[in-house]
Amino acid sequence: MVATPAALALSLLRKPLEDLYNLGKEKFETELNEWKNDAKAKQLVRKVLVYDKVRTIWQKTKDVRISQMYYAPRIIFSDEVTRSVDSLAKIPTAQNYVIEGTVGQGKSVFLRYLCLQELKENSTGRIPIFIELRTIEKHLSLENAIKAGLDNLGFVINDALYEFYLKSGKIVLLLDGFDELPSKHILSVMEELECLSVKYSSLQVIVTSRPDRDIQGGVNNFV
Repeated sequence: MVATPAALALSLLRKPLEDLYNLGKEKFETELNEWKNDAKAKQLVRKVLVYDKVRTIWQKTKDVRISQMYYAPRIIFSDEVTRSVDSLAKIPTAQNYVIEGTVGQGKSVFLRYLCLQELKENSTGRIPIFIELRTIEKHLSLENAIKAGLDNLGFVINDALYEFYLKSGKIVLLLDGFDELPSKHILSVMEELECLSVKYSSLQVIVTSRPDRDIQGGVNNFV
């Protein structure tokens, strides 16, 4: 019997959810126990699958599914090695990255595509949190935006749980559009990114940006 895509996605996301429970049950058993509920886990799958729908310049009035039309790009890494990246498994987890590209090169779609691969066989066993950095204007800080992203996926959030999630190694942050940040938030977001990289050694952060922005070379522990 072959698992359906939905069943496979559910089984793959169960692993990091179970890991989170086992890591945090002594302190957060009540909050984490709800993920044992099938309906709750399926809701998480549906939330991640929302990343599959985008509008394109060819289809401005209706959603297009990334999974049906996307071709994995080739990325030039800092060691000058170029390779096709069709999942987060192809990006070394010990490092944080800035994915650089000009307007129209598909940076946003690429991050969404990476999220979706966590529901497939090449999953890294982490839960992807996709955040559009332009929403910082609404949330006022990167921390608030991350908390909102976790809340949107169904996670119970308070300060202690926020610390736990980011320290767990079971979350990956995919932050889209550093170049779209309002100028008044650039410095504070860079400071928050550096703090994340120092404080949470098991947390991987991947940021997209156009070339020649402050984040390139401006935040330690990002390449």
